[in-house]
Amino acid sequence: MSYIEEKALMGNEKILKTAKKSKIPLFWWWVGGILGCWLLLIPLIKAIEATLRFSTTEYVITNKKIIQKRGIVAVRCDEMLLEKVENVVISQTFWGRVCKYGTIIVKGTNHDNIYFLNIKDYLEIKQFLNELIGENKE
Repeated sequence: MSYIEEKALMGNEKILKTAKKSKIPLFWWWVGGILGCWLLLIPLIKAIEATLRFSTTEYVITNKKIIQKRGIVAVRCDEMLLEKVENVVISQTFWGRVCKYGTIIVKGTNHDNIYFLNIKDYLEIKQFLNELIGENKE
């Protein structure tokens, strides 16, 4: 059971979709870490840090809100109610475009943003969010 299922859901709330992260950016951190480990081990430490960040981050869409959870020891859980969502934007780097992953930025009415970083099925998630937000506003 994930942290979000245990601690972030309200009584009648259910998870509708979970965004899956792409492992390709993680691969490049490790290539750089291994090739550059002779330079004071800094690239290798950065690769380990990226792996921990990758494995402890969750992105979830429920029937009431959008949730992003990060961290192991110090946990940060950002939530945004669906009725507070103003816009959903996709951002892609060159490598994201080539390797088919992207970042989804959920912009809220109170100028808060939630970032779903390096998501595999970013177009499907964006479409799902837009449909869910449209249903909620009706």
